[in-house]
Amino acid sequence: MFQILMMLLLYWQYKITVKRDLLILLYTYINCYRLVVDYKYRPYPNRLRVIRQNAGYTQQQVAQVLGHHDARTLCIWEKEKAMPNGTNLIRLCILYDKTPRELYPEYYHCIKQQLQGL
Repeated sequence: MFQILMMLLLYWQYKITVKRDLLILLYTYINCYRLVVDYKYRPYPNRLRVIRQNAGYTQQQVAQVLGHHDARTLCIWEKEKAMPNGTNLIRLCILYDKTPRELYPEYYHCIKQQLQGL
């Protein structure tokens, strides 16, 4: 319902007169919304906590090295609720002296299988 209201708002704001354009916008918006929702609730199995603890760092220390004010973001990554962006993933790899494959072994294998299926 929210998506439809947003599309109607776009319709009135940009005066889209062609129904086809409105349907394309609606379809795109709904599918993008689904991707975002799926992304938010998808677990990302990792070994971040174990590797950090073996390296002798606290969450707060790692957060400071990454340039974060607190350890909330790192905690979310370690609880498998989200993944770091590319820059932070590279920073973690350098800090822990590990590869992305070692930090996210299950996710790595999942992506590898998907790519082999192409």
